[in-house]
Amino acid sequence: MGEPGQTGARVALFRLEFGGAHGWGHLVRSGALAAALRARGWRCVLWTASGRGSVPEELIEPFADLVPFTGASVGVPLPCDWLVVDHYGASDEQLRRWRAGLRGRMLAIDDEMQRRLDAADLVLNTRLGLRESRYAAGVATLLGEHYALLRAGLRDPAAPAWTAPPGATPVLVMLGGTDPTGATGAVLAALDPAGIVPIVVGGRRERPEALTRFASSVWLTGVNARELAGWAGLCRFAVSAAGGTLYELAALGLPFVAVVVAENQRAFAAAAAARWKLPCVADGPGLRDELAAAVRALISDLENARAALTGIDGRGAERVAEAMIQPE
Repeated sequence: MGEPGQTGARVALFRLEFGGAHGWGHLVRSGALAAALRARGWRCVLWTASGRGSVPEELIEPFADLVPFTGASVGVPLPCDWLVVDHYGASDEQLRRWRAGLRGRMLAIDDEMQRRLDAADLVLNTRLGLRESRYAAGVATLLGEHYALLRAGLRDPAAPAWTAPPGATPVLVMLGGTDPTGATGAVLAALDPAGIVPIVVGGRRERPEALTRFASSVWLTGVNARELAGWAGLCRFAVSAAGGTLYELAALGLPFVAVVVAENQRAFAAAAAARWKLPCVADGPGLRDELAAAVRALISDLENARAALTGIDGRGAERVAEAMIQPE
């Protein structure tokens, strides 16, 4: 890989981790922002200790370079116009250390509001309905779903060459790129095999054994945003982990049951349930029965559920990119 900055393009350095317990959510949303910046002539660099593994090419492609992260004490590894930090493990103290050696500006992407983020020039928190924050006084903010970082390909569906069996109900099942808790199997066990055709989007290469319960099913890996949008268009509803994928489904107009598979998803799931009146369940011993009941409730009122999905237009990444391009 070449040396960032050689072409004279403005540089954005993205500090994040992905894979394993981190999932792919940080990479998906930061990649969406990187793609929006690249469309405006920027050069985007990924600063991470994570390996590519089975990550789809679409998620890595917006980044022209990769710089290995070797330890928290290491300073910012290259000159950049913006350091974008999408990593909950970066404490306020760490951000201040990076800021001390930073020539450009810093954007902190956050969901939890557990840090002051006083070292940042700009804080992005896309939590649904968020209009006021508890960050340090004087730090500029971009708040709420208006700035949700979604992939542009969602607006350009690629229709799959597949037709559902007569009388079947196709259901999109997405439990995250890595599904660290193995929730996919529990979700499939809760779905009625008599009428459901699960369209399962997973990050792992192994086809879930639970799919053998269904007369017809589809197992997908490495799906890009255009393909996801195409498959979503064939489905009646979705069962999804309660992360950033909920914004993607809302932008696609696909009703969903949200499954909380990580502690940091609880607040988002609760906000989605309140805003869109869609069911939310938590991973755990009672998931099977709770999910089955939630699916029955959703199916009974699908048209109203679809009509309730408002407020996400899929252009948040462009708005954030424009805010970053503004002069100091």
